[in-house]
Parts: sequence; structure tokens; C-alpha cells
Amino acid sequence: MFDLATLQLIKKIDVGKGPDGIYYDPGTKRVFTNNHGTHDITAIDAEKGEVVGTVKMEGDGEQAVIGSDGMIYVNSEEAGEVVVFDPKSLEVKHRFPIGVAKTPTGLAYDAKTKRLFIGCREEPKMVVMDATNGKVITSFPIGKGVDYAGFDPGSGLIFFSCGEGILNIFHEKSADVYEDAGPVKTQPSAKTMAFDPKTKKIFLPAAEYVETPPAEPGKRPTRTMKPGSFTVNSSRIVDQILVRSPCELNDFLYMSDPGLRETLHPGLYSPASRAGFCCANHPHNTQLNLSPRSRTHDPPRLRT
Repeated sequence: MFDLATLQLIKKIDVGKGPDGIYYDPGTKRVFTNNHGTHDITAIDAEKGEVVGTVKMEGDGEQAVIGSDGMIYVNSEEAGEVVVFDPKSLEVKHRFPIGVAKTPTGLAYDAKTKRLFIGCREEPKMVVMDATNGKVITSFPIGKGVDYAGFDPGSGLIFFSCGEGILNIFHEKSADVYEDAGPVKTQPSAKTMAFDPKTKKIFLPAAEYVETPPAEPGKRPTRTMKPGSFTVNSSRIVDQILVRSPCELNDFLYMSDPGLRETLHPGLYSPASRAGFCCANHPHNTQLNLSPRSRTHDPPRLRT
């Protein structure tokens, strides 16, 4: 937990093992961390910086959204379901199986139609689900390695950022009718994003990696980021972003629009305490220590 004005550390808060995601609920003024090591969710009082309880996720939580009913909806990666919990009581209310696809990561939500938009990695698909009862409405194929989703209520556009270098876009014509608006080429590794509803810009961080074969059979290969390769792609209005250091990049995004404070991943801003929170052992927070570099990318404009 740190002070946004001075960037000074306020305190360190012990949560579950392997925190991988973090988000803020303005209704309860609580911060939540998805813990992959302990397969649960830690709830923190944003004003005091104290742990107030744990949600029994029984799975690895990915992207989460806050529903119009005040409940928090979060993808459970291994279980292949959407878990719904009360941010106040921390009680799990529902477990909605997805069924038509596995390994859900990205999640977006339309409060008006009460529809969840789920991005799944295994059998890569975008799945539309009724948030009130868990019924699957429809699904579409998407790119490989999806990790994040976004929704623009003004245009009805749904976005999925995929690690293979694709931004999939869909249009919600009505609660049960959707169309594929076509993919936009981004950059390999650009699997997460931040959407700014004010400027209609999408920001996609990416970098170049060197992959080393696993030391043991059955293990994952090791990926090492190439120094100086970190960049941010922006779509619709193409920007030239000079990246001198991670802090300066964050300052640029914070200065350009305060609304990004609550959408950038995996850190967040809490209005309750006017403090910032980040997952200290998340790999993204250590991979940003890169050498200076200026880089420009011109991905295609979004089709609206």
C-alpha cells in the first residue's frame, strides 16, 4: 500500500499466496486480491489497509467485475466457472459453469443487459452468459492466449486482448444478439489491456521474449523479457509514448486520464484511502525494470 502523492510505502499487507489480480469495490471500500497459491481471495479494508476476511474461491481467480446487484463476479480458471460472491459478507452466492469452453480469464460486463462476456483460453472462445442465472447465451471463436476483456457501454463493443497478438472485437446488438466485428492485429504478448471509456482508447502493454526449453519434462518453458522491448500499443487514436521508466509510464497514463487509475492491471487506485495498491510478487511488477527506449506502434484503428 503506497501514497500516490509521494509514492512512499505506507505498509505491506500479507494476503494469500501467489496474488495474481487486484481490484477495488467502491460499495464496500474494499480491495480484493486473487490468490493463485492458496486458491482464495483476500479482502482488505482500503482505508485501514487491514485484512478483513477471505473468500473461499476454491480455484484461481482471474478478471473480476462488479455487477449492478453489488455482487462481484470472478472467473475461476481451473474450475471453468464464474464465481459470484458478496463483497460485504464474503459469502459465495453462485458458481456458474461455463461448459462450452475452459480456462476462463478475461471478463467484462454490461450492467444494462446483465450479460457477462467471458474470454476462455482452452478451445478459445468468447462466451456470453446471463449474469442473473448463469445461462450461456452464445459463443464465438477468439485468438489464442486471451487474458483480459473490456466493454464500452456507449458503442456496445466488447474487447478481448489475446497473447498471440490479436484484439478481438464483438458488437452487442441486443441482450441475446451479437456479431463479430473482426480482429485487430496488435503485438504478440499483448494479452492484457486497459480501456478508457472517456477517450475510447485501448492500451495494450507488450514486450519481446526469449523462450528457454523447460529444465524438466512436463514443466513450462522459461520466458525472459528482452531488455528495452517493453511498449504500450494504443488503438483508435494512435499515440507516441516515450517510455523512460515504469514510473514515468504510469505517470503518463495517470496524467492523461485519471480514469485509468482503476483500470490498469495489476495495480489499482483506491479513492477511499487515496492510496495505491499492487501485488508485490506479481511477475509483471518485476519485469518492468527495463532500459530506456522510445518506441512507436501503429496498430489498425478500431472499427465502430
